[in-house]
Amino acid sequence: MAVDTVLGPVDVQALGVTLSHEHVRVKGEPESVQFPHLFDDELARSTVIERLEVVAAAGVRTICDPTVLGRGRDVRFVRSVAEATGLNILVATGIYTLDVLPRFFAGRPDAVMVDAMVRDVEVGIQGTDIKAAFLKVATEAGGLTPDVERALRATARAHLATGVPIMTHSSPTNRIGLLQQDVLASEGVDLSRVIIGHCGDTQDVDYLRSVADRGSFLGMDRFTLESILANEPRLDTVVRMAEAGYADRMMLSQDASCDIDVITPIRPMTYVLDEVLPELERRGVSQQERDLMMIHNVKRWLDPSVAAVNPGDTTHLSDSPRAV
Repeated sequence: MAVDTVLGPVDVQALGVTLSHEHVRVKGEPESVQFPHLFDDELARSTVIERLEVVAAAGVRTICDPTVLGRGRDVRFVRSVAEATGLNILVATGIYTLDVLPRFFAGRPDAVMVDAMVRDVEVGIQGTDIKAAFLKVATEAGGLTPDVERALRATARAHLATGVPIMTHSSPTNRIGLLQQDVLASEGVDLSRVIIGHCGDTQDVDYLRSVADRGSFLGMDRFTLESILANEPRLDTVVRMAEAGYADRMMLSQDASCDIDVITPIRPMTYVLDEVLPELERRGVSQQERDLMMIHNVKRWLDPSVAAVNPGDTTHLSDSPRAV
C-alpha cells in the first residue's frame, strides 16, 4: 500500500524510522494572514531545513506532521522543506478546537466539516495536489463540549469515507482518551486505526492499558516537554508498558516544532533517538520492541494489512546512524 507524503505516494514499507508526532511549523493563522510582515517565511524555511537535516542525519526517514486548521498549516511550505531534506513528511487534515468550532463551521451542518476533510484526503490541500495522510482531532481536559463532540464525530465520518487513520490530541490526566474512543467507536471507527495522542503525559499505567486494550495506539510523543512531565518518568512508563507487553501499541516522538511563533525554547527533535532509545536498550527493552515503536507500529496504523512483525522486513533501528 502507498501512503501520501507531501512529495507524492510512498510505499508504507519504505517509511523507515518514523517520528509519529512532530510539527514542521506552527504559527497563528489570524496573525499571519492579517499581519504577514511579522512573519519571515524565508528565515523560517532556512531554520526548519537546518533542523530537519539534523533529524535526517540522525536516521529518521519519515515525519508525521499533525498541523491542521487552527495551528497554521501551510502545505506548500512543508513541501519546500521536504524537497530540501529528502524526508517523507505526512500531513494531516482536521478541525482543531478545544472548546468551540470556528464560526464558519459552527453555523453549518457537520457534513460541511466532513466534506472539507474528505477533499483534503482525496483531492488535495489548499489548492494543491498534496493529500492528507491522516486526520487530527483534539479533546482537552474540558472534555466533550458540544462543538468538540461535533468535531470528533465529523472526524470519524471522514475516516469512514476515506480510510485514512486518526490521531488525537488528548489529556491523559483526565482519562480523555477513553472518552474519545467512546465517541469514535459509536460512529463505527475501528479503534486500531487511532493513535490517542500525548499518552506519555501520565504515569497511570492502568489507564494506558485500558486505552491500548481497546485497540488504539498510544502516542508517547512529548519527550522533552518537561513542563508537563519530566523525561525520566516518561521513560519509566514506556519501560513498564513494554514489560507488560505493549510495545506493539506505543509510538515514540517529541511533539516538537522546527519553528513556532510563540516565545518558547525550541525543543530538540532527536532526543528520542539520542537519549531515549539507548536508555531503553540499557533497561532491557529489546531491539524488536524498539523497532516496533519507531518503525513498524506507524505502518500498521496507516495500513491495517501490515503485520505487527513481518519476518521478511529487514528494516531495523540498528541500521540508522544514531537510532541504536
